[in-house]
Amino acid sequence: MAPLSGASSHSPYSDGNFATVVAVCDYTATLDGCISCRKGDHGQLLDVNSRGWWYVRIGMVEGWVPGDYWEVVKHSQPRVSGHRASPISHSTFRGPRYFTFETEPWYHGRLSRHEAESRLLRYARSRDFLVRQSTHRVGDFVLSVLFCDKIHHFTIETTADGRFFIGKHYFKEMVSIVCYYQHNTLFFSEDKDPISLGQPLIIPCRDF
Repeated sequence: MAPLSGASSHSPYSDGNFATVVAVCDYTATLDGCISCRKGDHGQLLDVNSRGWWYVRIGMVEGWVPGDYWEVVKHSQPRVSGHRASPISHSTFRGPRYFTFETEPWYHGRLSRHEAESRLLRYARSRDFLVRQSTHRVGDFVLSVLFCDKIHHFTIETTADGRFFIGKHYFKEMVSIVCYYQHNTLFFSEDKDPISLGQPLIIPCRDF
């Protein structure tokens, strides 16, 4: 995947006022201009762009990493910049890093497909659901639903203008997706019955 053309690669910071950041999970670089990292790596945040990618220095290596995979340890004031050649991907996160729905009971944060299925199969009733952050598509989310002992997964893409896209519909808020599909058909059963969302998956506190 080629970087943005015509963009310079100089650092916008000349005073050394960088944020210290730490990787919260592993990332294997697959795009030009990106670098790989491992959970626990520390680095300096040199730049950010409007698509949610961070330009980080790890030791003597610099490159772009997905901001969702990092947290700020020591805060400074990196700015949104178009100076660097940044990676482009249809699944690249293009909105703010933090979301208003993170405290909703149906949002389970960053989960793999296997982890989501394990939770639903252990605790859920038919039509119970959760929303999780995708571990394969940076910035996208997944709606996972249990029905008749089978897990159904639906990708929720984050669009360039900050909306969410699922199926054939666009939504401004993640909460709107949940409300809509609790009252409308999400998919059809093998018997052609329309299936909507039931209740959010709630895990007993003792099992956390």
